[in-house]
Amino acid sequence: MQAGLKYSMQKNEEQQILQSLETSRVYLSRNITSLGNHIRAMLYKYGIVSTKSAAGLRKVVMETLDEQHPLPANLLSMLHHLWAHYQSLKEEFIIQEKAKNALVR
Repeated sequence: MQAGLKYSMQKNEEQQILQSLETSRVYLSRNITSLGNHIRAMLYKYGIVSTKSAAGLRKVVMETLDEQHPLPANLLSMLHHLWAHYQSLKEEFIIQEKAKNALVR
């Protein structure tokens, strides 16, 4: 043993699983927020604004994809791709939450 080093208790398998699930949940949450902000910024450059909520983002993206806002075709394609990725991240986040909650109970 070396002087000055702090040691911690070894985690059992369940604690390690919970820690891994929580780390993945935090990662997904940050990616969802980041991608949502990126989509908002992209739309803002074309004068399309949304509220900070997920519902506000969904509403403005759906309106934009339904061509209620004029955007170049290549930008609409990118928006469609980014929105699909955003939705898949949200779905994966929900799955991770359920998995974590099942272990905690």
